[in-house]
Amino acid sequence: MRSSQIEKSLLKRGLMFMSLCTLLSSTALAEGTGGSWPPRPYLLRSLVAAVPKLLESYHPETGKFGTEPWVYQDQMSIYVLAAAWSLKDPDNPHYHAPKLLEAIAKGGEVWFEQQNEDGTWRLLRKNGDDWGKFRSSYVESHWIVTYHLMSDALPEASRRKWETGLRRCLKHVPDILAKASVHNQPLRHALALYVGGVCFKNDEWKRAATAYMAKTAAAQDPAGFWSEHSGPAVAYSMAYPWFLGIYYHFSHDATVLEALRKASSFHLLTRWPDGSMVACMDERTLYTKSVRLGDVGFSFCPEGRALLLAQLDQKTHALKQDAPAEYAANMLLFGGKGQAADLPETGPGTVVAIGASEALIAHRQPWHWAFSGYTCELSKSRWMQDRQNLVDVFHDKLGLVAGGGNTKLQPYWSTFTVGDPAQLRITPG
Repeated sequence: MRSSQIEKSLLKRGLMFMSLCTLLSSTALAEGTGGSWPPRPYLLRSLVAAVPKLLESYHPETGKFGTEPWVYQDQMSIYVLAAAWSLKDPDNPHYHAPKLLEAIAKGGEVWFEQQNEDGTWRLLRKNGDDWGKFRSSYVESHWIVTYHLMSDALPEASRRKWETGLRRCLKHVPDILAKASVHNQPLRHALALYVGGVCFKNDEWKRAATAYMAKTAAAQDPAGFWSEHSGPAVAYSMAYPWFLGIYYHFSHDATVLEALRKASSFHLLTRWPDGSMVACMDERTLYTKSVRLGDVGFSFCPEGRALLLAQLDQKTHALKQDAPAEYAANMLLFGGKGQAADLPETGPGTVVAIGASEALIAHRQPWHWAFSGYTCELSKSRWMQDRQNLVDVFHDKLGLVAGGGNTKLQPYWSTFTVGDPAQLRITPG
């Protein structure tokens, strides 16, 4: 059952009292003393290493990438190849390689050939399912950014097809954005539209995209997250700085920069020392041990750069593994650079309130705590969870020892239960 108004009031007052009575050491987050970003040689090495593997999946006779049955996501590889083709560096043997240019050009032609007249594609799945016509923001954004990198080098016949296909899908985006609420999918549409405006010198497209970016920034909670129901969608909020960051690279929009700074501070605070994310305040996602790397938008301020360095170190075990190819491409092409802040868990003791004391993060190594005061109305949506778990406890060696996030299947966190709680179990996956 959800917390009553009395429970909510008592919890919120308790959090406010703790935050007022404890010395807040969050000022270290802005000092920029935790290293520098980006690790360019490592990112370039990761990108270069990915190219031969991607070319192995390329079929010159058709221009398609991947395995049968073909799906439109298979062609996403052309963006990574374009990044490798365009980056001039003594350690990049793929710079202006003719073999890459041919694969990229034909790869984009496949998107054009598979496209419907209204700019949509068939949403096919590898298991053979056909979900019908779909307007893909993923294709739009990958394709237009690849065009931005490659347009002058494309063979004339390829460029005509690319431009016809891109205009065919992007011309519908202003109407989509005019009706869209704030969500990560239309945000990617807006990114594609803005880059399209740059490429095709279309100021109307740029204005429509900028208006939606401003709407997205205005919808951000002052604490730095985006919500889809009530309170933080911690994991899903990680997607917003990805698209806002690439947009910022092209636009230098100060409004978006401030939103990226707030998002960076929030996500730096809501991570455990092993790179996993605090779950007790997340309205959508259970706790997992997975490490989300973050993306371009976090690279434009010290707090975000601290997050990127910490997550990359955890994910790749001190850089002994390659970074994901698209991640490396995004950072090398569009990312910011500079000093990183310190991590909040590294001090002698840190207690930081989230928002207006709706939640609290506390670090005193080796123990770390999160307390959530966020409540919500019950939702019939399968995606919006009941808020019952209000505490997470993490230990440096043991990992998460209590808590784990919110679901609709938490009888032991409820005020009372009816029936056999053992019948409510989460099935992994």
